[in-house]
Amino acid sequence: MNKESKKKNNSNTLLVIGLLLLFVVIGVGYAALSSVLQINGTANIGRSSWNVHFENVAITNGSVNTENEPYTASNTTELSYAVDLNAPGDFYEFTVDVVNSGSLAAKLNSTSKTGAEGYPYIVYTVKMIEDNVDVDVPANLELAANQSIKLRIRVEYSRELADATTINNQVPALNLAYIMNFVQA
Repeated sequence: MNKESKKKNNSNTLLVIGLLLLFVVIGVGYAALSSVLQINGTANIGRSSWNVHFENVAITNGSVNTENEPYTASNTTELSYAVDLNAPGDFYEFTVDVVNSGSLAAKLNSTSKTGAEGYPYIVYTVKMIEDNVDVDVPANLELAANQSIKLRIRVEYSRELADATTINNQVPALNLAYIMNFVQA
């Protein structure tokens, strides 16, 4: 091999290695930029912190199963509870605060209510209390740092939706959950 062909081979090798490195860097960069960070709980990012959670559950007078307080794991926006609604008109209702005690603003990404599926006479509602009035929770709800809102969650065996068949069938214990998923605003 002469010097010129060695130089050409070395140049081609360096070019191939350079192109491979470029593809790896582009791939990693794309993956990093297209990822969505979702934190359910508490996280610290440098001097910033994420802490959106439920607290201050208060069961409404007249609710069935008043000894059965909704359970939320520490620093999460997921509530779990069981309810026995035995007759039309029975209800279980409570208020809870959604608190953003972190330093980052949070935006509601999605919500879900589970456990009442298959019971058309069970009405499961979640409302936000604003100026002592129940309003729908806005899909684009944002919580600034150190802000909170109050929710009213109600599960009711509806008299209006019950018929002779459903009244004679006792509703089994309902294992319910309400989840709010927040992302950084």
